Amino acid sequence: LQRVWCEAGVQLSTVCRALDSQGLTLPSWPILKEQSIGGAVSTGSHGSSFHHGTIADLVTDLDLVTLDGRHVSLSRASSSGAARSLFRAALAGCGRVGAITSVTLECQARYRVHRTVHHHSILDLLTPDRGNDGLLSTLQGAEHAMGAWSLGSEDLVLCLLHRTEDPSEPWYNGSSNWFVGRDPFHPKGALPYSARCRSATPEEWQSMEYAFPLELLPEVLGKIHESFHLDAFQDLRHRVLEIKFLQGKSLALLGVNAGEHAVWFAINFYWPLPRSAAVRMEGILRADQRLWTSGRPHPGKWHSQVDQQLLTSRFGEAHVAALLESARHSQRHCHSGEGEGEGEDEEEEEEGKGT
Repeated sequence: LQRVWCEAGVQLSTVCRALDSQGLTLPSWPILKEQSIGGAVSTGSHGSSFHHGTIADLVTDLDLVTLDGRHVSLSRASSSGAARSLFRAALAGCGRVGAITSVTLECQARYRVHRTVHHHSILDLLTPDRGNDGLLSTLQGAEHAMGAWSLGSEDLVLCLLHRTEDPSEPWYNGSSNWFVGRDPFHPKGALPYSARCRSATPEEWQSMEYAFPLELLPEVLGKIHESFHLDAFQDLRHRVLEIKFLQGKSLALLGVNAGEHAVWFAINFYWPLPRSAAVRMEGILRADQRLWTSGRPHPGKWHSQVDQQLLTSRFGEAHVAALLESARHSQRHCHSGEGEGEGEDEEEEEEGKGT
């Protein structure tokens, strides 16, 4: 198992370059790499794959400044029940038990991928008689897979990445095919400058994501598809909704993919629109009690739920109790030395640590 150590303030893009220079990579990356490692771990940022979870799921060790301001080192391999609970509470915990100062992540040898783009109807994912089981199997067979759905239409684009040993072919498998196929995933250089530069003035963008167990995929997408036939959503028609996938059974107590389900999917958008657009999209879920209580909002993006409601209804009493217990006793862990090493005034250099 190969690992990389980094301070919490380092950006994912910096880690990506450092690993690449050594022929390494993380198993899965979020799209936005300008965020810090500490932020990505604390909010459970993720890519899209049936076989990989969040950045928090890659953490093997972390250093934490607890609620009383002291330092504790924690490990996934801890034999102490209290320390292990605190470790799990810190992952995707949004700082509820303290601030992460450094992490050690699993990494692996860099690999090539072959990218294919497939055009489908959204109905292909909604109904068994349209072959949704076969389509889900196809998605599961890829190393990484995500969808882009043009809301208010049936147009669904699926992007699949399969591992390959073949050399890169940037021309024949590149932008020429993307444009012919009307693929919305264009290479950055093909977009107008105004679409890939910082705005001279602040602009309001909204980002929202909800995750659900995979078996609810037809129900969730069907409810959204049905809602976009209403006049109330005409102004949002043809906005792109991303469909992502996540390996489940995360160790993180508050991970959107925590719990007994093997695979989760998430609906996600990032639109240059007022907050009211996100409120209306969330309202589609709120109108269906089963979906509303099953969905887990991404903690690093907009949602309207208050903390206690979010914790108790989405993650289960056992996870919430463990989180609150870890928060209450984080000071005790520090004073009693239950962490994997206190060393608040010590500096250690470990072979293999970098970045």
